[in-house]
Amino acid sequence: MQADNVRARLAMLARDFLIALALVSVTLLPLGLRAAGVVMVAIPLSLAMGLAGLWALGFTLNQMSIAGFVVALGLLVDDAIVVVENIARHLREGAERSAAAIAGTGQIALAVLGCTATLLLAFLPLLNLPEGAGKFTRALPLAVVLTVLASLLIALTIVPFLASRFLPREEH
Repeated sequence: MQADNVRARLAMLARDFLIALALVSVTLLPLGLRAAGVVMVAIPLSLAMGLAGLWALGFTLNQMSIAGFVVALGLLVDDAIVVVENIARHLREGAERSAAAIAGTGQIALAVLGCTATLLLAFLPLLNLPEGAGKFTRALPLAVVLTVLASLLIALTIVPFLASRFLPREEH
């Protein structure tokens, strides 16, 4: 019974993952296909890092952890979108690729960190629920916390690197 439920939840997660990719691409079309592609890299990387973190902490993939990943899907691209948009702005203004990535990320790193901290503060108390209820639900907030932390790390490291390489540069 649990295995069937997990399979059904994984199918829903895959569907939600594809929907998230489609929405990101549509949302970022005004910024360009390359920017959307850079942002979309953050989605599977964040989920993979969240899954690896769960495994490292001894949690299994179950209904609660999959529900946590579904919740995290809606949250994890925000950081990457903000970073890519700011780097693209610097590139449009004529900055060199590396300088645009460094300045664009540096200007908004504190804001991105603050937004992520707000999300984490909403889910961290759920990790400390007592007794049976806490033990049963702990995988959900842990999946969200690990995936959102992974998203922050990716948004401040991998996304600027990819943006500096793939976004079009305004030539003057």
